[in-house]
Amino acid sequence: MKYLKSYLLMVCMALILTNSAFTQEEKEDSDSGQEEKSLIDNGSFELANTDKMKKPENFDDHIDNWFSATYTKADLFSESAKSELLRIPENAYGKQESIDGTNYAGFRAYTKDSKKQRTYIGRNLLKQMEKNKTYCIKAQVSLADLSKYAVNSIGIYVSKNKVQKGDSKSIIEPSFQIKNTLNPVINEREGWTTICGTYTANGGEGAIIIGCFDEDKNLQIEKLKKPRGFTATQSLDAYYYLENVEVDEIVAASQCDCGNSGVQEEVIYSPSYVVFDELTDEEKISKSTIYFAQESARINSVAKRDLKNLIAYLKENPSIKLKLTGHMDLSEFDESKVKVRLSDLGAQRATSLKNYFVSKGLEESRFTSKDKAASAPLSKYKTPMQLAKNRRVEFSVE
Repeated sequence: MKYLKSYLLMVCMALILTNSAFTQEEKEDSDSGQEEKSLIDNGSFELANTDKMKKPENFDDHIDNWFSATYTKADLFSESAKSELLRIPENAYGKQESIDGTNYAGFRAYTKDSKKQRTYIGRNLLKQMEKNKTYCIKAQVSLADLSKYAVNSIGIYVSKNKVQKGDSKSIIEPSFQIKNTLNPVINEREGWTTICGTYTANGGEGAIIIGCFDEDKNLQIEKLKKPRGFTATQSLDAYYYLENVEVDEIVAASQCDCGNSGVQEEVIYSPSYVVFDELTDEEKISKSTIYFAQESARINSVAKRDLKNLIAYLKENPSIKLKLTGHMDLSEFDESKVKVRLSDLGAQRATSLKNYFVSKGLEESRFTSKDKAASAPLSKYKTPMQLAKNRRVEFSVE
């Protein structure tokens, strides 16, 4: 018995070690896959030669692969900088700890000083973006304490090619792709603000630029008082520290954590009103399409109101049998790759309507259903309203 116990103990230990090895291999495979999907490295500016940093506008002198996108150079800050002007946490622009490591960058988003210009920070991607693939793009910024101003229109511009101008004129791209919702003024000085969004590639994009992309006359400009504890004069700028830049390929938008609540926006498409009795028999079926909220198969109150006429018509014509064809939008289809519950959302919507018809006294045998997923979109655009048009169940006579 003693030997049997020893043998069983050895087997258990072997199984534990084997399982541990498999787990480690899975983790390494996962980490490796994540690295392959990242389109930049050194996003926190840690790989830099910082020991000899002595003067501002030094960014391009101490770091590889990143660059200033105009003639006026951006800044690099470090705990090991020789000059106090460029040191972390206290430097020429204020006081801020690094989030990740010992370095961060800095750029001027706006200035009222005629002797200064805006600065921009750029980066070539490790590989070009692929058409129709979605990317999660993030960066963290913090307004420097001694900035007299804070502005909006700060974000990330995705470019086909590297942008590196030979002059110091501002880069004006009002349609820059990555900005926070409602494009707010970024005025956080004590902590860091995450700029985050998803981008669906046209194909061939190979660079990003970070900065302020609208003209001065169009900016929302907030004037700030100097924080307590600082004796130096405020600069006539909106100056931002920059950390943790990320560009990652993703499958679904929900994989891009922008710090929101995760609650889906309740956008439900509503077509133009028609008088049901004025429609032909065929139109009474084809124009009764029902629309849904995002990631939902619930029949909302508007849909129930619209279905009253169709239900009455079906009761008056008991020989009519309907095919219910369920659809999802393109965003839901992407999400279904990572959310199993959405894999048959089109079918769920059709079933939800069939059950509703039965609850109103119609025979279940009069209805069949089909799931077309996102294979037949009414619109291929991804604006909220265009997506809403695709979240539907259509009716046709069997």
